[in-house]
Amino acid sequence: MRIEEPSYTPPDFSGSRQIRIGASFIEQFVAGHDAGDVLRELVQNEFDGGGNTLTLTFGSRALEVTGSGRDIDARGWNRLSVIVGTGNVMGSGRGEVVAAKENGIGSKNFGLRSLFRFGDTIHVRSAGRVALLDLQTQETAQEADPSWQRDRGVRIHVPYREQSTDRLEAFSVEREEHALGLMAAGMLDTLVKLALTGQRRGLRQVQVNSLQTNRTLRWKQDAVAGRCRLAGVSMVARKGRLTDGDVGTPFQEEEFSRSVEIPDKYKGRAFPAYYRVAGGRLKIGVSVAISRKRIDLTQGGHFYYPLKAPTSRTGCAISVSAPFELNTDRSGLIDHVWNDWLIDQAVALTVDLLRADWFLRYGAEAYKALVAQGAASPDRFATKLAERLKSDACWPTRAKGNDRFAQAEKMVLPTDELYASFLSDKCYLDPGLAADRDVSELLIQCGAVRFTLGSLVRLRCAGKDSAGLATKIKGEANYSYEDYETSLRSIDRQKRLAAAISAYPRKLTKAHSTDLAKTPLDAQRYGHAAAGRATNDCRSAALGRLPGARGKPAAPGPCIILGDCAPLPQVRRGTLANRRSRTRCHCEARRSRT
Repeated sequence: MRIEEPSYTPPDFSGSRQIRIGASFIEQFVAGHDAGDVLRELVQNEFDGGGNTLTLTFGSRALEVTGSGRDIDARGWNRLSVIVGTGNVMGSGRGEVVAAKENGIGSKNFGLRSLFRFGDTIHVRSAGRVALLDLQTQETAQEADPSWQRDRGVRIHVPYREQSTDRLEAFSVEREEHALGLMAAGMLDTLVKLALTGQRRGLRQVQVNSLQTNRTLRWKQDAVAGRCRLAGVSMVARKGRLTDGDVGTPFQEEEFSRSVEIPDKYKGRAFPAYYRVAGGRLKIGVSVAISRKRIDLTQGGHFYYPLKAPTSRTGCAISVSAPFELNTDRSGLIDHVWNDWLIDQAVALTVDLLRADWFLRYGAEAYKALVAQGAASPDRFATKLAERLKSDACWPTRAKGNDRFAQAEKMVLPTDELYASFLSDKCYLDPGLAADRDVSELLIQCGAVRFTLGSLVRLRCAGKDSAGLATKIKGEANYSYEDYETSLRSIDRQKRLAAAISAYPRKLTKAHSTDLAKTPLDAQRYGHAAAGRATNDCRSAALGRLPGARGKPAAPGPCIILGDCAPLPQVRRGTLANRRSRTRCHCEARRSRT
């Protein structure tokens, strides 16, 4: 069978061509936004316009939005000439192009159209002109504004929708009450990063008035520059308060940021001026919520752009602010190498801050803020941060100077304070953190091991070669003195070893006792004037007194392990008994209870 070549000659459509786009496209976009999203879009526009206050007034028939920023410029009016989007203008026939907003945190020319949530027409007024956007006809228009009062900034008027459509409902009083609740819930997430220091103060106040429900929402915030101990890092303390009627809800955060050089492969990327730094660099910020001068560990961290991406969580109490690439509705980060690079810079900043500033500023909360909480999305920040906590010397120790910070794998966590004085100070976590269970568990997860009674017996009973010991170390600290013989010449160390090992006699296992019995450490062996005398007949590990000065027996005190001993000789009642009562040791105490 012969296959014919496809062939078709269409008619001439030049007389009937027209551009027709169904309203469902924009309606679907609008339906995907709630009132909280509308507030977010309005805030973005006002911030980009340089305003410091924004007011929304829900009247009986229309919504009025008033800003204090710059007047709309020629490029802004051009963006208002299309119903939605940027780029080539379809249907103009003149090759018109609508350029996207440059350097703004909102740039897709979608945000203002979210006001179609409340009505079918939007009137945008500024500097004596007014633009009309009509949802039902998809038309736009611009005319002189006869009602202009020579006021500065932008005013937006949206008559309420009276009839519901398939996707968009009429804006009733009930819908207004619902909208106010959503706006109140989203104010903090929307506004907190927009208060700035320096000449540009950012957005400092947003007020939402409802005449029909007699409700007023007011968010006021301030930003003050602070000092950071880490060179090249700036710190901003932000305080805000949401007032809803008579109820006030405060919020405070501290953000730390530094500029980073953009790699050559990314230098052509466009991003908001909010993050742009002179010299072709950009700003990365990490922050923590503050409550009563301490990190608020109940607040989970998010990613900001600089508004919060509500579906993207860091997985801990630290938030990250950077010019991320976002999904269409800007609710979350997308999977992109640019975002990966930004997150890696935030991880590096966090680890550097731990060492240089946060430990001194926040104490244990600095490390507790890193503890995983909830799911991370994307998980790169949590994953890379966990890797750095394992590999970097970022854990504060008891030591000073160059040994102040150590890697987790080189540290131990004693299971009892009595076991915490036999290794170098650089092996032990700073006392301010060691007492915190969450921080200790995090240190264990990062590679540290617990120093147990078994670890202490191993340290006491053998040098580097522990093959002959009955005590086997598994999953716990396994340390030895570099010079075993010399290290145990110290009477003070022997006393502390004895006190620690014999403090909990019921915890001593048969293996422990076997090793202790095979490891005599009498004073004569190490050059002291006289050996201690055994004070009981324990066969597993005899304990005796350290000699005092000039060979005299020391006063009653901690026992030290000397080796196996023979049963005590029988003496007259009262003599030995009295001596035992004065020099009773832990081994004897254990025996008396059994």
